[in-house]
Amino acid sequence: MVEREKNLSPDDIQNAAKLIESGGVVIIPTDTVYGLVGKAFDKNVFNRMESVKGGRSLPYAAVFASSKELLEWYGDMSLIRRTIISSLLSFPATFILQYNESVPNGYRYEQHGIGVRIIADPVVTQLFNHIRFPVWATSANQTGKPAPTSFQDIDRALIKSVDAALDGGETHYGDASTVIDLREHPFSIIRSGASAGKISQLLKSMSIPYKVLVVCTGNICRSPIAAYLIQKFVGPPKESGVHVSSAGTFASDQLPATQMMCDIGAEWGLDLSTHGSRRITVEMADEVDLILTMSPNHADYVSRMSPENAGKVKLYGETIGTLTIPDPYADSGQIYSEVAQMIYDGAEGWAETIPDLVVERRR
Repeated sequence: MVEREKNLSPDDIQNAAKLIESGGVVIIPTDTVYGLVGKAFDKNVFNRMESVKGGRSLPYAAVFASSKELLEWYGDMSLIRRTIISSLLSFPATFILQYNESVPNGYRYEQHGIGVRIIADPVVTQLFNHIRFPVWATSANQTGKPAPTSFQDIDRALIKSVDAALDGGETHYGDASTVIDLREHPFSIIRSGASAGKISQLLKSMSIPYKVLVVCTGNICRSPIAAYLIQKFVGPPKESGVHVSSAGTFASDQLPATQMMCDIGAEWGLDLSTHGSRRITVEMADEVDLILTMSPNHADYVSRMSPENAGKVKLYGETIGTLTIPDPYADSGQIYSEVAQMIYDGAEGWAETIPDLVVERRR
């Protein structure tokens, strides 16, 4: 959260919120520039802002109170996009997202997406304490004119054309937000603004996959299907930024997955037919970010083999409250099914946990 040079009274902010709620348009300070703000996805407000701005070639950004509210509104979003947004919450960034059914016609960036922001500024945060909907935001200037970074820079005629204008002194960054296009890979900065250098570095670091290695004994039964399931749940590497593979502590080279596990996998939409077993090495452990083992014995093996990577090791079963996922090899189909269900449940748990671990690695 940035600090304001000049604090506004709670009454000022509450009155601004009431005006916005009733369909008004106000000028407020943000972390980047002074913004023209009104209720998002309201056609009358949109037309009013267009009149004040004098037209605009690109749609306004929709500002949300939090990433949670953005995700609830937007719906399904790939892991890598969620990770980028979460990692850049404290930065002055605007994100261009692919449109979906949540985005009404007429509010799309070049008919393919929409700009969204979460603003880490006390005025905006306090404003959202009073309203429960996203707002449009665009710089408080007529199209083609410089974006104002202090109240004194705002055109007096523009101030008279809105319902209220709040003076919060100089803005924190003194520059517009940096705009990041998240519609297609590779993601790119399409407008350099405040903190563009740091944001660019973070984007580059996020292009490095987060690698997960699942380990059992022979790498023909438990770990292959676990790796395939986690990958399925987090999404393909290109969309999730996560790459999941498997290995065994005493695996032979290039053995196929057991037929029973292949059959179970097929029921879940997984094709294990191309799997080839491999034995874990120190080099593998060096290259990954997270190692999930099927039992404490596997965890001990990896930690002894590569002490410097011991901190990466976690038990696969911890998301379902168990230490060991038993080995069903050479057992009955019923045992296979029971173990496979444990693995499935564990994979769901790791798919929920891994995004937080990815964000943590970026910090």
